[in-house]
Amino acid sequence: MKNSHNRGGKDKLDQHECNCGGAIMYDMGIWGVAWLIHKSKSNDGFLKEFYPKVAYTGYQQTFKNAFGLSLDEFYDQFAIWFDKTSKVEKLEIINEISKY
Repeated sequence: MKNSHNRGGKDKLDQHECNCGGAIMYDMGIWGVAWLIHKSKSNDGFLKEFYPKVAYTGYQQTFKNAFGLSLDEFYDQFAIWFDKTSKVEKLEIINEISKY
């Protein structure tokens, strides 16, 4: 996911034999959002910080302000969590975050 943040990274994913770079980014993005909400125990980071301010502060700074992580820190921590977490545990966070 880290390598898909910019256009060059997405283009490289699209050159994969599956030609599925966009689908990979979208699918992993959904898990990234779920992880951030799970980690912060609220969707306020998105609803009160990120979405209303991103146009004014810029993507990277607004992300850091909203979630307390740089994009690189997010990508690194999320990748570790995603790789080490079982499918059952991943699906459990969907139930948890649906309460917010």
